[in-house]
Amino acid sequence: MKKLFRTGFITALAVILATGWCYGATILFPYINSNPGNLSTIVNVINTATLADLGCSATEDLQLHYRYFTKEVTASAIDVCEEIDFVRPTTRDDLVTFDAAGDINSGEAMFNDATDYNGGAGAPAFDLPNMGLTDARRGYLLVNHRCSVTGEIPARPAQTMLDGEVMLLDVVNGAAWGYQSVIANQRNPVIGNYGFASDASGVANPVTSATTELLSEVPAGADNPQVAIYPPDEFQTRFFVTPLIINSANVTAGMGSDMRAIPDKDQKRTQISLLNANANIGATTRDEVPASGGAPVHVRCVAGIDLDDLTGGGFGPWFHAQGGWVYVDLTDPLEISGGGAVDNTADHCAIVMKLQFGSPSFASGMINSCSIIRSDRIR
Repeated sequence: MKKLFRTGFITALAVILATGWCYGATILFPYINSNPGNLSTIVNVINTATLADLGCSATEDLQLHYRYFTKEVTASAIDVCEEIDFVRPTTRDDLVTFDAAGDINSGEAMFNDATDYNGGAGAPAFDLPNMGLTDARRGYLLVNHRCSVTGEIPARPAQTMLDGEVMLLDVVNGAAWGYQSVIANQRNPVIGNYGFASDASGVANPVTSATTELLSEVPAGADNPQVAIYPPDEFQTRFFVTPLIINSANVTAGMGSDMRAIPDKDQKRTQISLLNANANIGATTRDEVPASGGAPVHVRCVAGIDLDDLTGGGFGPWFHAQGGWVYVDLTDPLEISGGGAVDNTADHCAIVMKLQFGSPSFASGMINSCSIIRSDRIR
């Protein structure tokens, strides 16, 4: 069974304002890539909080907690991620920019940043290779407020105070694309700082409501967003998928929407597939003809899925020369060995991006074009 949380944004916001529940901001960068010498992820984090905003003592140090969850680029979509985390100092109204791949400025703060980032393991660098992960990797990054003694604590209500954006840079070809960070659930005390899906009661929060970057799980063909597929002869197409929930029997708090380190069997999962105009797995041609073929891909933690993996290699020469369009559909994840039963009443939502890149015949040089596939587009 599929479930889409469409209501509750106004109610959740009213509860936030009425009760004063408030948590230090957490931001999610749902897709990063570290491939030293080939691909860099330029991360920007902006902090506008003070120690007083966070309820910390003036004698403490204001920090940001960085958590990388990554897997090798060669890993399969269902493989697990591993976590590496560290803290770095911050100050009010600070901007820090760094290369997660460590190519630019050896992973240290860029652009002549005068802030002293020497606190925390591996300081002053922020990159994955500095943390021992020198191979090509993809994953996601969490950043949240922290005070040196109090730890990760409440902040003022209804204020973000932490935000960011990234640029993924093809250092070989000079092409780039980027996006803004995703803001966490600020409401539920069970989830705390890390909720990016629904709260423990099943009530929607702003991340699962309209005007977000979220792709929700809906009945096939009902409200799936449509996206164009450029001709594979001209462009490569890849889907980046970061599941936000699992809710297996082994996860009891917050419907499994905590994005921190959890047992491998409980890392977030979903399935993604492409549908044709008849809501069957496949694609629709430029001549309005549905074609069938392909299969869903089961994702755990994060995945970069090539178009061929979703289409079974394509639908014939016409598709490679012309492309077409598809619905993008999420469905319930599969059970895995050692894992609990999957709750099929949950919305197994995800952040889904579509990247199309290549050197097409009508242009000189590499082109990268990325878009976030969002449910709010069809409401």
